[in-house]
Amino acid sequence: MARTVSPPFVELTGASLRVGDRLLFRNTNWIFRRGEHWALIGPNGSGKTLFASGLTGAVPVVRGECHGPDGAVAHVSFEQQKCVAGNAPAAAR
Repeated sequence: MARTVSPPFVELTGASLRVGDRLLFRNTNWIFRRGEHWALIGPNGSGKTLFASGLTGAVPVVRGECHGPDGAVAHVSFEQQKCVAGNAPAAAR
């Protein structure tokens, strides 16, 4: 039985991100499809947050293209959640 492939939900085509005067993730191609689940993993400083910021539009894609519906990608991190929780007890966080 053949698997049906859904159309792209978010697609990077030849994309490069700019941070300051540096181009990062040069010429990146990646397709995110409905029903898929992705995790960005790697050591501290490897660029996970930067890449996610490019998908959300917080860091500009200066070469190539990033297509997807507005608000389709959100960035959720442990650091953000700690800020939101403030001084709440650990059980509440």
